[in-house]
Amino acid sequence: MRKGADGKRETPMNVEAVHLGKRFGSRVAVDDLSFTLEPGSITGFLGPNGAGKTTTLRLMLGLARGSGQTLFAGKSLSAYRPGTPVVGCHLQPRAFHPKRRARAHLDMLGRIHSVSPQRIDEVLAEVGLTDVANQRAGGFSLGMAQRLGLAAAILARPPVLFLDEPMNGLDAHAVYWFRTFLRSYADQGHVVFVSSHLMSEMQLLADRVIIIARGRLVADEKMETLLQRYGKPEVLARADDNGRLVAELHRMGIAAHLRDDGFVVADVDDTGIVATAATTAAVKLLELRQERSSLEQVYLELTAQSQEFVPSRSTP
Repeated sequence: MRKGADGKRETPMNVEAVHLGKRFGSRVAVDDLSFTLEPGSITGFLGPNGAGKTTTLRLMLGLARGSGQTLFAGKSLSAYRPGTPVVGCHLQPRAFHPKRRARAHLDMLGRIHSVSPQRIDEVLAEVGLTDVANQRAGGFSLGMAQRLGLAAAILARPPVLFLDEPMNGLDAHAVYWFRTFLRSYADQGHVVFVSSHLMSEMQLLADRVIIIARGRLVADEKMETLLQRYGKPEVLARADDNGRLVAELHRMGIAAHLRDDGFVVADVDDTGIVATAATTAAVKLLELRQERSSLEQVYLELTAQSQEFVPSRSTP
């Protein structure tokens, strides 16, 4: 069970989005979306640019008008007393006054929930900003600004966390820190809902994935189930003569190509077939293994027909 703003343990909270909809004139931005977010779980929210992800988050938070409703433990946000820490959100990397110091920014927000100075110190330490707490936030790097945004979101220990592209523009160390922190937050029984375009990170981070395109639900499944359902099995091999191996696979009628990282990718689900091809071609296999498609490959396939802006294929 999670701890509330007063430090006491409380019952975990689930979130239900029910028939969400939003139009901008004749364009449908969100089209009858329904899904559930479970406590103790990280849900990745994916979709092409213009798919309606940010609009969906704003609808769920009551920041935009539309149809449908979002229930937090069975109640709308407006049904809770003002100041009740229900959901923390980080929707923009620099949602603070640039001349305000980091500690002052959190102190201002903390007054809404009667957060103690000790809790502010605790959160600054938690996100690694103690040493810059008295600096003006306008001078922060993008990574520091993202950490301050996260600090604001978790300040009152909300049971639900909504994050929109929280790892954009961060270096590998900062991304790893964010991933580790969010995993820990979810493991405390919280709901963590993350919108992102970083597929490799989502595959490492998310327990569940919701994919939308043109405002409509495309997939809503556990990560493992999604990859098993839509991911194609393939065999990866590395030989002392990759060219000859690819040529032999083609002769056998098997689609295969040489990847940039030096691996031959064969569209089969049996490593024995590739091993036979290697023997026939008289090449030595240095590495051989079976893999399934990555989240990025599955995502691209599921949303291939739903891109709003498609670049031309003309060469420069």
